[in-house]
Amino acid sequence: MSDCGTLINEAGNGLAPTLQAVDCMTANAGAGSFGHLMGAQGVLAPALTAALTIYVAAYGLALITGRVRLGLGGVSGRMLAVGLVLAFATSWAFYGPLVYRLATLAPDQVAGTVLGTRGSATAVFAQRIDTIYAAVSDATHEAAEQEAARNAAAAAAQQQAGAPVAVAATPPPASTNRTAGFAPGTIAMAGAIVLLLSTVGVLVTARIVLAALLLIGPVFVVMALFPAVRGLFAGWARTILLAAFAPMLVVLGGAFSLELAVPTVARLLSPDGIDQSAATGFFLIATVHAALMAMALRAAAGLVAGWRPWAAGAPDRFGSARRDDPSAMVIGTSPAGAARTFNAFAGGARGQMLAGGSDRRSTSQLVTRDTRTLAGFANTEASAPGPRRAAGIGSRFRPASVRPVMK
Repeated sequence: MSDCGTLINEAGNGLAPTLQAVDCMTANAGAGSFGHLMGAQGVLAPALTAALTIYVAAYGLALITGRVRLGLGGVSGRMLAVGLVLAFATSWAFYGPLVYRLATLAPDQVAGTVLGTRGSATAVFAQRIDTIYAAVSDATHEAAEQEAARNAAAAAAQQQAGAPVAVAATPPPASTNRTAGFAPGTIAMAGAIVLLLSTVGVLVTARIVLAALLLIGPVFVVMALFPAVRGLFAGWARTILLAAFAPMLVVLGGAFSLELAVPTVARLLSPDGIDQSAATGFFLIATVHAALMAMALRAAAGLVAGWRPWAAGAPDRFGSARRDDPSAMVIGTSPAGAARTFNAFAGGARGQMLAGGSDRRSTSQLVTRDTRTLAGFANTEASAPGPRRAAGIGSRFRPASVRPVMK
């Protein structure tokens, strides 16, 4: 932070210096905060070790009890997940370029490519905002000085003529014409303030929120391993995209409003003071710009709202099948248990059909047909040679009467 002292002191002088100060603080705090959290002497390093130990122990227990299939896809998927989490949560060499710099620099480069600007598109946009604000401020200040000079000249002319000085009786110049009780200079300055505040409120706020989320990102990366808190990781990722896309949309959309504002600002100052029509038009453009900033935030939120890292209700890619899947209930059980399970399902279906007023004869036929089919399925499964692939490691220790006989 010591290197950013000069930029921090100039942060209140405009939008561009404020953004430069925020970017400098974010860049300096990235690697240091990452080391404090997940480094070799990090505060959360023991918690990370405990979380990974619990994850591996739970997976081993699931293998022993037969709740998870022992296959190349499942084991390799979990190994890949653990490796990626370790890489992004403990190494700044991975997290810095692939997450930190990608989220902070990639949208700005996309906006610069679209607009054809050199360097940072956000910095160029902020400088144009500051230039317009300074031009409006200078125009109103110069108009006020011209009006004061005209009043002083009129008073001096009356003193030379020997007439009593009555400045109030002097006809007002064109710059004092009022629109709905406001002078043209006041309307122009109000438009400049609306233009500046609406842009600062989006760009600076988005940069600060993005920096804060990236600083605590390793904590949410570890949460991606556990289904119970995986939704927090998904929400963190969506918020990162929102804070990254919002400035890009603001720069792309604000470029149009600034193109409209530049010729209007050039017509503000006239020989008689601030032009009334130009001041009103500039205030209208500033109001449209403020509404555009709000629409850019809403558009960015709409873009990221439809993104789901894991679809709701989908099975775990690196884990076992869903517990409510009927196939998962049959796999790994004995033939007699499978027959009893599906007989219970058939009995429940029979009760539902009887409650709905269905014919008793057709219901019994349906149950008999299902029972025979399941019995045949059980016999087929029992006569199948070789061990079943869905059985867990613990199935090797079953009694000899339960295991199928090899022919």
